[in-house]
Amino acid sequence: MRKWKVGLAISRGNAFTLIELLVIAIIAILAALLLPALAAAKERAKTVACVSNEKQIIEGYLMYSDDHDGNLPIAAINTGGITALPTEWEVEISPYVAKATTNNFDITTLHTVFRCPSANLKLLYQLANASHDTNVLAFGGYGHNFPYLGYTENYFIQQYRRQKLAAVRRPSFTVFNSDALDPTPADGGATLEYFGYSYAPSKIDSHLPVATHTYTRHGTRDNYAWGDGHVAFMSWQQAFAG
Repeated sequence: MRKWKVGLAISRGNAFTLIELLVIAIIAILAALLLPALAAAKERAKTVACVSNEKQIIEGYLMYSDDHDGNLPIAAINTGGITALPTEWEVEISPYVAKATTNNFDITTLHTVFRCPSANLKLLYQLANASHDTNVLAFGGYGHNFPYLGYTENYFIQQYRRQKLAAVRRPSFTVFNSDALDPTPADGGATLEYFGYSYAPSKIDSHLPVATHTYTRHGTRDNYAWGDGHVAFMSWQQAFAG
């Protein structure tokens, strides 16, 4: 009889009361309500950090121009292969915003302003196995506006060579740098270089399908650094409307 009573006491001790179940249910409901809000707050913090990065990047552009006879950074360096490495602008402004480097093949965006905290770099690095680019760690999710500000130093088309700041007629209406495109899982055979630039909508379709590649890293908008030094958070269409 004593053993039966002890067993009964243990059984009751392990069971939840109605009040305890109610508390657990309330906690579960609160967690379900709070988790999306916490995730949204975390993403907003990443967006703010990205704004700060782009602000330092555009200041690096302008300081570089001051020190180099009015020339602007160039987008990429030709490595002798079928693609260019779109990180020359990082190398050229690195003395102003990060640890100075002169080598595209050694640069890494880790712990620098060249890395967007919301960029899908994990997928980008996975795609590197199908790429001819030689240093994927130099990709950080930002890109130089090469169609307007220069592709490589001695490109055979004059308009895609290095440009001067004075040649930019409306700096406050010209994107210099921005969030770059993020890859999709279907991009297994795409050239990695394409994810290292800032494209206007009219310039992308010859490289990547515009229907599946849009600048929506931070929700429906992204961060754009302009030639007069300001940074704006806006949609792709707004940024290139003018």
